[in-house]
Amino acid sequence: MDQSAILAVVTAAGTIALVAVTIYYAIQTRRTVAEMTEARQLTPWPLLTCDLVANAAQNRTEEGLYYHYLRLENVGNAPALNISWQIASLNPQRATLKVTPTSGTLGVLADGMDHPISLDRANLVLTGAEAPRFAITMRYANVYGRRFSTSTTTHLAGTNAETFHWAKDEQRFALDR
Repeated sequence: MDQSAILAVVTAAGTIALVAVTIYYAIQTRRTVAEMTEARQLTPWPLLTCDLVANAAQNRTEEGLYYHYLRLENVGNAPALNISWQIASLNPQRATLKVTPTSGTLGVLADGMDHPISLDRANLVLTGAEAPRFAITMRYANVYGRRFSTSTTTHLAGTNAETFHWAKDEQRFALDR
């Protein structure tokens, strides 16, 4: 084999190696960009919490029914968008608290802000010795459209002549995939 043939083989092998290294770095760059994009989209993280509250200021209606409200608060670092919420009884056969509405929507809740949602004419009707328990679920998005959810369980911890006392059992936050 003459010198030009050897040089052609070395050049071809070098070119193939260069193409392989270029492809490898292109794939690694694409992965890095995807990770950075996901990190950027998760950086603005709205985080909603909620409490079920008996309104102490105006606790009863004329009919003797109690006012309650759902207090949503954004403790995250970005606004929560397209918020939907739902309340469901966890023990309807043992205790009942009738609230309306049981679901709804809210457009935007800025970070550091809270929003009360009035539950009109909440009426406590105990059908057993167990306290009413509720699951409250909220779904919302950040500015990039990433979906999040918060699930809270709460129960009636006690009552007296003046007000109801609600206690939060558990609260979970999730990134919806």
